[in-house]
Order: sequence, then C-alpha cells, then structure tokens
Amino acid sequence: MRAAPTTQHFAWIFWGMAALAVAIKLVLAFAWVGDAYDNESFVMVRDALSVATFDVYDHIVDGHWNYPPGLFPWIWLAGQISDATGLAFHGVMQLPAIAADVAIAWIVQSYLGTRGLDPTKRLIAAGLVLLGPVFVAISGYHGQIDSVAILPAVLAFVVWERGGANRALTVGLLMGAAIVFKTAPGLLLLALLPNARSLAEAAKLVVFTALAPVVMLAPYVIVDAEHSLSAIDYPSVGTAGGLGLISTTLPNPVVDGIRDLGTVWNALWICALGLVLWRFKPPPIRAATIVWLALFSFGTGFYMHYLVWAIPFLLLDGAILVVAAIQALVLAPLIVTYGGLFGSFVANRAFDLPMLGLWAFGLWLLYDRLATAIRGGGSSRASRPAAQPSLR
Repeated sequence: MRAAPTTQHFAWIFWGMAALAVAIKLVLAFAWVGDAYDNESFVMVRDALSVATFDVYDHIVDGHWNYPPGLFPWIWLAGQISDATGLAFHGVMQLPAIAADVAIAWIVQSYLGTRGLDPTKRLIAAGLVLLGPVFVAISGYHGQIDSVAILPAVLAFVVWERGGANRALTVGLLMGAAIVFKTAPGLLLLALLPNARSLAEAAKLVVFTALAPVVMLAPYVIVDAEHSLSAIDYPSVGTAGGLGLISTTLPNPVVDGIRDLGTVWNALWICALGLVLWRFKPPPIRAATIVWLALFSFGTGFYMHYLVWAIPFLLLDGAILVVAAIQALVLAPLIVTYGGLFGSFVANRAFDLPMLGLWAFGLWLLYDRLATAIRGGGSSRASRPAAQPSLR
C-alpha cells in the first residue's frame, strides 16, 4: 500500500496543484474573452461607474447586472489596472475568482483534515476545486464571480461548526459578505438557523447577515430604488439544466408562465424546504448541500456556474465521489457550451443528455439526504459533535 503524503510532501503537492491551476486559469482568462454576455456586463458596469455614483443601476442595460453592488469597487479598480498596465480588462476581472478557487480548496482540505480524512483524500478534494473542469471553465474561461461570492459562505460554515460564544456575529458578517456579491448565498441561512443554540442566536445571525448588504445597498435604493431593487429581483428561467432545461423545450406560453410565476414558485419550495430543515435539523453542512440540491432540482433556472455554489459544501460533507461524478457528467456540456458547438444534433445531445442525467442524479441525492435527515427524527442539536464525512 502506498504511504500517505508527509506534511511536507502534502504542502508541495497542494501548492503545486494550486500553481498549475492558477497558471491554466490565467492563460484562459487573458487569452480569451470568455462568456460574451457576462464580460459585456462587466464593461457596462465599468463604464457606468465612470459617469454615475449611486444611480449606476439606471445606466446599465436591463438584465446585465442582477447582483448587489459588492463587486463595484473591484470593477472600477480592474478598469484602472487595465488602463495603467495595458492588461486585458476581462483578464484582470477574473483575478479574484482565480484566487478564490485556491482559498476554497485550502479551506476544504483543512476542514476535512479536522474530520479525520487522510491526506490523499484531502488532496483529491482540493484538486476537484483547483483543477476540476467546473472551476477551470468558470473562473478561468467564463469569467463569472461565483467563487468570490461563495468563499465567505464556505468559511462561515467552518466557523459555525467550531462554535464559540460570538459565532453568530462572525458567521453573520461572513454571510453578509457573500450576499453583497450575489443574493443566492442567502439561501444558506436555511441551513444555519435550525442549528442555532437559541432563538436569540438565530436573531443575531439574521441581523449581522443583513448588516453588510443593507449598508451597501442603501445608498443605491435611496437614490434609485426602482432600478437597484429590480436588478436583484431575478427569478432566472429557461436555462441550462433542471426545470430551466425542460422549459426550453416547452411551448412559449408555458415558458412565459414559468417566468411570470418564477418568484412565487421559488418562494413556495424555499418555504417548504425551510420548514423541513427546521423540523429535522440536519447538521449545517449537510443541510447546505440539501439547500443547493433543492435549488438545482426545483429552482426555475440553472447555469453552469451555479455548480460552484454547491461543490465546496459537498466536499465539506465528504462527498468526494459525488463531486467527481458531477464534474465528469458536465465535462461534455462544458465543452459544448464554451466551445460554441451548439447547433448540430450530436452536440445538442452531448449537452442535453448529461444535463438531464445531472438533474436526475441531483434529485436522487436530494431524496437520499432528506430521507436521512427525516430518519434522524429531528433529535439532532447544534451542540452535537460533527459527523464523520461520508464519501457518498
């Protein structure tokens, strides 16, 4: 049997993978523009910031910035760096996401180490973030910011598990830091609140989570409530997977109906999920995986970069084989998507079939985890020791 890596060898292997991943993503980031729509959005925001302050949302074409203003300072700075150095703006924009991938990989392997996984499995988990097709495609080529948005939330769950008298404050601030980039991490409160030690701790968590988003968004709402609030009210539909993938094959009136009722539908399943999690109280990280699996199964929209939200939590939960399977399933769809291969029958099926398989796989994982939580009978408490991660 091959010996596990020593501490020194572990560090060399991890940072070697990190260096290779960064190099690959930097080449992709600066050599290609990536996703045209999202990079056009970055340019629009950069240009709007040069002529507007708190009414900046009014200067952005509808649909091109459906996020809070947390990334605005970096977009402005990236523009300055690009102008000063001649580096491509789209490449500079991707630097935080590339760095966030490394940070997420480090947090994942470190947490798994505290839960007793051997160094080899920890390196595999880190590699699935650093060099996994999803992260290479999204942070390196596409140019989306999901790694940046989910990083504070990943750290928040690790801090929450460690306990401490002031964890509601620290975790709340971290969750708020995630939400200022994208609103989706706010769903993870469904996983944390049922595991609060008391109603007082739950209330503190909500207050401190809301603090950064409210403070940051307030000036924009005061100056231009119509555009700033409509920008973050975004029930996506008709997209790459789940209900979105099916909706693209339905008649237009059906798709329009899903779009019009998207907010109501999402609110219904989110409330139902919240009640289930509150009743049965699965451990926070396991509950976080349930939240993301439910979103991918029942949400009205899905894009490839949404997988960046879920993968770190599945790995924290020890589901290394699951993450490997997910990344294998989406490899062909990623190639079709970012290779611009849509159009032929073969390419379209190479996308549709794996994505339908991913949806079915997600539904099974969701059922499995909910069934496990329900069998627990709601007897788990926030103070109980964290469970040993499962590889399933």
